[in-house]
Amino acid sequence: MARFGSDVAVLTEQVQKVEGLGTLDKGPEKTTQKFMGTTRTYLQSKLDDTAHEITVTISLNLRKRTDNYIYKIFRAWNNLCYNKATGETTLKEEYCADWFKIVIANRAGDIYRQILFHDMIMVGGIAGVEDLDYNAQDLVDITVKFASDWADDDDA
Repeated sequence: MARFGSDVAVLTEQVQKVEGLGTLDKGPEKTTQKFMGTTRTYLQSKLDDTAHEITVTISLNLRKRTDNYIYKIFRAWNNLCYNKATGETTLKEEYCADWFKIVIANRAGDIYRQILFHDMIMVGGIAGVEDLDYNAQDLVDITVKFASDWADDDDA
């Protein structure tokens, strides 16, 4: 992804929505046990899943009227694991980003929450460009899903 240079740095300007942060606050589910006609409720000893999957909605803005640079970045990332044109596959180290940071701040710019997802991979491709609607007057948005095995969640 180094070939995209400064384009990657401006992606944050196009983010419209981030979904799936609820896994950061996930707790053990309940389980029940029957004993002599009564039901006892307990918390399970472990979480059923510790991975994170987030969905990011991003506006597709063109640079210089024809350069769809945002779409190009995610299309290239999508082709890193499996390239449909050549059939080439790669190892996880080739398609895995070291980190993915979400910073939440107040209007004054003071950061009150920072989430750092580690070993982030793009999953499922790019959604939102399957159909063309010539009557739509809205900007075109894409959604991209990411998965991470672990994250640091720091509150101020």
